[in-house]
Amino acid sequence: MRTQRLSCEERKEAIVKAVLPIFARNGFANTTTRELAKAAGVSEALLYKHFPSKESLYAEIQTFGCKGCDPGLQKLIDLEPSTPTLVYIVYYIM
Repeated sequence: MRTQRLSCEERKEAIVKAVLPIFARNGFANTTTRELAKAAGVSEALLYKHFPSKESLYAEIQTFGCKGCDPGLQKLIDLEPSTPTLVYIVYYIM
């Protein structure tokens, strides 16, 4: 039986989910791309195909973590930086 190949987006998401614990455990500076590729079950070349650098993969993890954020928080994030926005953010936090 043939296994279905992941789409590009599915593969990127699978990589992000697989490497998240490695970054969490070792930190950005102490994690190698070799470790990341091994954790994701891909070659370093494939890792670089989807993410041109370790920094871009780390940025994608941060973006991934914000998916499904609280709609109220997302509304505040989208506001123009200003004093009233700061007041709203402080009110929201309290």
